[in-house]
Amino acid sequence: MRTGTTAAILMSVPNLPFCRIGQRFIHNYILYVCHQFAPNQRGFKPFSCVVRNQANANLVSRNSVYDDGSFLYKCIAEENSLTYQAINCIVDNMHINPGNSVRHRKTEFSCQMDGETLKRVEKRALHDFCKTAKINIDSSRESKCPGMSVGVVTSHFGNGTEVVYDTKQRIVVV
Repeated sequence: MRTGTTAAILMSVPNLPFCRIGQRFIHNYILYVCHQFAPNQRGFKPFSCVVRNQANANLVSRNSVYDDGSFLYKCIAEENSLTYQAINCIVDNMHINPGNSVRHRKTEFSCQMDGETLKRVEKRALHDFCKTAKINIDSSRESKCPGMSVGVVTSHFGNGTEVVYDTKQRIVVV
């Protein structure tokens, strides 16, 4: 997944008018490259998605997917932008679509959209003394059965668009 590049990847955004052509940086799960668009125009171009906001993170190519064990992510390429977004929740290699839930052993897992991110909600009765421990757990039954455990795992999200700065006119043109 990692390409054979030698230049350092920055973890901070360089100054747009003065970025070096080819300079790379990561911000919110998107790898950007400083690009020369025209003789007097340079800017930041989203190049790839990354699985972590770290310089040594694996790259996720445009329109490819990445499975981190909890979520299935897609690097969605549009005209001048990239979005790194979870598209499914994962439990023991089972993919759960947003809005659905599954029961696995004594735990119910649901996959829920929460704005731009997904939440994997895990509900479990900590004992076998309530009927809810043997059937799907829903919010109407939780109050009738003490000893419920609920956990939430939230996915990552990042979006980035291209920006072009005209160094002669000193304005953003795209």
